[in-house]
This record gives sequence, C-alpha cells and structure tokens, in this order.
Amino acid sequence: MSGRGLPVAIVRAGLREGSGGSPTAVMDEAPLSHDERRRVPVLMGTSHAVFVSVNDSRPSGPAVSLRLFTAEGDLPACGHGTITALAFLSGRAKGREYRTTFHASGRFFPGWAVRETTHV
Repeated sequence: MSGRGLPVAIVRAGLREGSGGSPTAVMDEAPLSHDERRRVPVLMGTSHAVFVSVNDSRPSGPAVSLRLFTAEGDLPACGHGTITALAFLSGRAKGREYRTTFHASGRFFPGWAVRETTHV
C-alpha cells in the first residue's frame, strides 16, 4: 500500500476458461485503521479487499480470520472475498490441497482448495 510499504496481492477469482475474474486486493492482517482498510481497494483499483490472519497452531489445520472491506466500509460477509482469500492462501501453501477453517463475522466455516498448475 502506498506510503506504508505493505505487500498487497491482487487475485482474480472466478475465472472462466482462464480469463476474466474479479480482481480483489488481499493482504496479511496489518495494524491499519478502519479508514486505511477502506482505502486499500481504492488504491489498488479493486472493488474490495480482504485481510487475512492465519493461526497455524491448531492440530486440525490452520484457522484463518477474515476482514472484508470496500471503499464504503467493512462487510459482514463476502463470498467472492472468501474465495479470493482461499486462493491466496492455497498459493502460498505447500502441497496440492489446502484446507482451513475460516472465521468471519462471528461464524466459522470450512475452506478447501486444490491447486492445478497455475490455477486454484
């Protein structure tokens, strides 16, 4: 993010036949204010951003907290942002399959992805 030097990935989720998709900004959780989080999608030219916080200490696999934002503010839920976070995390993980438990807006739910060449 400009001025902060924080890494932001742009992930295109929902590709059809290898093209298209909706670009979403994805970042590891960082000490950003609510207003700074709202600016991320604006600065990155995306409609929304997702902030991920990974806790790898669970024996059943990682637990990932999600915070989802648009320029207007935080979102209680966003399927597209959740899928984008899953693709982002799967891309960083070793192995072909990635499983996690997501936490967002007081809910817990499973996530699962399979990597195939350059796509998840």
